[in-house]
Amino acid sequence: MEMPAGIAATLDRLAAIVGSRATIARGVLDEHGRSEAYHEHRPPDVVVFPETTQEVHPSPDLRA
Repeated sequence: MEMPAGIAATLDRLAAIVGSRATIARGVLDEHGRSEAYHEHRPPDVVVFPETTQEVHPSPDLRA
């Protein structure tokens, strides 16, 4: 499945900030998309593991 252009561009920007700590690995996405809620399982497009405050909030225009 091909990634939408907006998601791909955002992933590139995230990778520039956090490196390999931004992932689209299916197993990681599935793990972060599950909950005990009654809602349907819907994994995120990307999972990021930030280490600093600057990585959490680098720029207000970092949106897909």
